[in-house]
Amino acid sequence: MAETVPTKREPYAEEGRDRWWLVAAAGLAVFMASVDMSIVNVTLPVIERDLKIPTSMTEWVVLAYLLPLADWL
Repeated sequence: MAETVPTKREPYAEEGRDRWWLVAAAGLAVFMASVDMSIVNVTLPVIERDLKIPTSMTEWVVLAYLLPLADWL
C-alpha cells in the first residue's frame, strides 16, 4: 500500500483572502463617503430655499458635514 504525501499548502493563502476582504471593505467605505457627499451637494439648493438663507450660509452645511466625515476616514 502506497503512502500518501500530504500536499503542501501555501502559507499565506488564507491571509490573502483576508486582505481582499479588507480592500473591498475600504473601497466600499470610500464609495459610500463619496455618495454621501454627493447627496449633500444635491440637497443644498433645497436647504437654501427651505431655510431662506444665502448660498454663503449653505456652504457651512457642507463644511459641518465634511469635517466629521474626514475625521472618521
